[in-house]
Amino acid sequence: MRERRPAQERRHAREFKRFVAGATGRLLHTATLLTGEPATRPAPAAEELRSC
Repeated sequence: MRERRPAQERRHAREFKRFVAGATGRLLHTATLLTGEPATRPAPAAEELRSC
């Protein structure tokens, strides 16, 4: 039986949140490279970019 679309969308949203939670360090590193900020904290532009 096919899953209803809203249930499937909620499951995909949970999976994406788990992925982002697990990839936070890599995402911040990539954002730091994209903004050209030094790799030391704080990196406000990288933090802002990562949260988008």
